[in-house]
Amino acid sequence: MKKKTRTFLTLTICAALLTGCGTSDSNSSDSPSPTGVEQSSTPNVEYSLKETVVADNDYYTLTALGAEADEADKCIVEFQFTNKTSYDMALDISSMNTYINRCAASYADWEEEGDICYADADSSYAKMNEAAGIEDGYVLGLGAAAGESGTAKYAFSLPDGTSVAEEIIFVPELVPQHSSEDPGQQAATNPIPYEQLSAMNPEQECTIYPTGLSADTVDFPSYEPAEGEQVVADNENFTYIIRGLEGDDDGSMYTLHTYMENKSEEPLSTSWEDVSVNGYTSEDMTLGDYIHDLPAGRRIFSDVVFFPNAEKTYGLAEGESPEELSFTLEILHWVEVNGAGSYESLYSDSFTCSFGK
Repeated sequence: MKKKTRTFLTLTICAALLTGCGTSDSNSSDSPSPTGVEQSSTPNVEYSLKETVVADNDYYTLTALGAEADEADKCIVEFQFTNKTSYDMALDISSMNTYINRCAASYADWEEEGDICYADADSSYAKMNEAAGIEDGYVLGLGAAAGESGTAKYAFSLPDGTSVAEEIIFVPELVPQHSSEDPGQQAATNPIPYEQLSAMNPEQECTIYPTGLSADTVDFPSYEPAEGEQVVADNENFTYIIRGLEGDDDGSMYTLHTYMENKSEEPLSTSWEDVSVNGYTSEDMTLGDYIHDLPAGRRIFSDVVFFPNAEKTYGLAEGESPEELSFTLEILHWVEVNGAGSYESLYSDSFTCSFGK
């Protein structure tokens, strides 16, 4: 089965302070809030998750033992991993495929205590960390020897505007402990054959309800844009909102905050095309082909990063203020015909955003 790329597109383009956006040129003197949503706070949240088996198959059993909140807007879940294979394994949880209250999680990672498993010192993982100047070992996940069990805590960071995790959806992944290379690569040198490891990882979603609710009782209303936020598109298939733009202190980088909700019954992806700033385009800018398949009924707060002073960017003179951003927003869906699949356009429209001082 062919796997589609699951990384959300990040663009590198020019910008300053966003003041308006629409299907035609629009201007506004009021600048929207940098984040567009009220920041969450979780110190008083109490979770009531009881011991729950969330996955049980021929290869492992994964049990959620309990959950707690911390002051950093995280829901900490303790897991027990029982390894049923004849190999030493680690169980990991990908933040790329994690959703809290149906919204893509911003960050998730294992806590340091517990039965955390690290890559071997001579593995490509460890060498990658060493090359990056990272002294800590490369975490593979929650480890357990063949036929044994281990426990550890996993920290799920709450998305913008979320104060409590009512529902957490995630995808577990089994990784061999003593792999010298990325086990996801077919040609990698691993203790487990690639085909066997693929069979252990069917990409099945697991769901837990830390507050004691259930699939029948949770309810997540659609996001309501704040004053100054721009609804670029809102139809039966999706909603796309420009929430605001936030710059760093020296003006060398700006982050455009966006929101998308998939209201269709199939995964949707996004792409920005025909991007220009002040009428300039750039052949030096690489948009990339990475697309995130946002599942049906899910939402995502995402960021588009701008570097106004990047060399050879858009032909802007040094110190020139970006005044206008134009782009074409394209929404894609996966279409398969006779066993062959490709991304096809579901929606496409052009927009111009105005900028002010």
